[in-house]
Amino acid sequence: MKRFFISLAVCSLLASAVSCEYDAPNINFTTTVTNDYSEVVQAIEDQTLTLAEKLKIINDALDNQTLTITQQADILKKAYENGVIKYEELFERLLDRLGKIKESTEEKLDAIKEALETGNDTMKTKLDAINKAINKGIVDINAKQDLILTALNSSSSYKFTKDELLEVGDDYLLVLATFWNSNFENYEVVRALMELIPASLPARYKFWYHQASGKYAFSGSEPSSFYGPAITEGGCLNAIRGASDLFLAIDLELNSDAPRYRHVGFNTCYLLKKTYRRGYAYFVVDKGDKTAGIKVKPESSIQSGDMFNDYSNVIIYEHRFEAEKGRTGVWGYRGLANGQLPGDKVKSVDFIFVKDE
Repeated sequence: MKRFFISLAVCSLLASAVSCEYDAPNINFTTTVTNDYSEVVQAIEDQTLTLAEKLKIINDALDNQTLTITQQADILKKAYENGVIKYEELFERLLDRLGKIKESTEEKLDAIKEALETGNDTMKTKLDAINKAINKGIVDINAKQDLILTALNSSSSYKFTKDELLEVGDDYLLVLATFWNSNFENYEVVRALMELIPASLPARYKFWYHQASGKYAFSGSEPSSFYGPAITEGGCLNAIRGASDLFLAIDLELNSDAPRYRHVGFNTCYLLKKTYRRGYAYFVVDKGDKTAGIKVKPESSIQSGDMFNDYSNVIIYEHRFEAEKGRTGVWGYRGLANGQLPGDKVKSVDFIFVKDE
C-alpha cells in the first residue's frame, strides 16, 4: 500500500510538471527583442522572419529609448544591407529619428556620416539626404562640406581632402588650383567630382530686338527670350546638337586665356562647372508683339559656325561653342562663372536682331 501511494505521488508530481510546461505562455519574439541591440540585429538577419515582422522589430527599436543613437543608426544600416529597407528609406528613418532626440550635434553628425558611408547608391541620393538634414536643422550648414566629402569618398577610389575640394555650390565647385593642374586628366577624380553638380551651358544666352526706341526681349518677355546657364526644360533652347563629352571647365578671364582665380583663406582656387567641351545650342525663339509679322535679321555679322533662319512665327538660331585651353594648360570658358560668387562679372552672349528692310 505504501508503494502504491508513493507511485501516485510521483505520477502526480510528473503530471503537474508536464501541465506546467504546456500551460506556460508563449513568448512573442517580436515584443521582447527590441530591448536588446544584438537580438534586433539577429532578427534582421533571420531568414525565417517575414518582412512585416522585421519592419515591426525595426520600428519598435527606433522607439526604444534605451538604445543609443549609434545602435539605432547601425540597426538601420543592417536593415539596408539585408534588403529590409531601401537606401532612401534608411535616410528618411534616420533623419526622422535624429529630429526627435537631444543628442549632441557631433553624435548626429557621426550617425549621418555612417549612413553616407553605407551602400553604393547614387551621389544625388546622398546629396539630397545631406540637404534634408540641413533643411530640417538636424545639422548646421557649416557641416555640409564635411558631409559632402564623406559621401564623395564613399564612392571614389581617390580620397579627397578638404584642402582640395573647398566648396560645392549648386552648379559649381571650388578646387585647389595646384590640385586641379595635376588631376584634370585623372579619370577617377573627374568622374567623382562631376557627380556633385548638374550640367550647365557655358554662358547665358539672350535674344533681343533692337529698334529706335530701345532694346527689347525678342519674344516679349525675358523668360522666353533668355536661356541658361542652367539646363532646364522649357524655354527657347530646343536641343544641344553635336555635343562632345561633358567635362569640368575652369573659369577664364573675360578678356584673356588666364584663369580667374578665387581665394578661400590662403588657398588659390579654380571655379569649375560641368559643361560640354564643344557643341551647338539650337534655339527656337517665338516672335513677340514687336516682332510679329515682320522679317528680322541679325544686327551685325554672326559668329563663324552659327546659323540663322527667320520664319513667320519664330526664329531659329544655332550657336556654336567650344572650350579653349587656358595658359596653365587647363581647359575652360571665358566668363564661365556668371555671377555665382561675389564680385563675379555676369557674362551673356547677346543675339541682337533688327527689322530686315
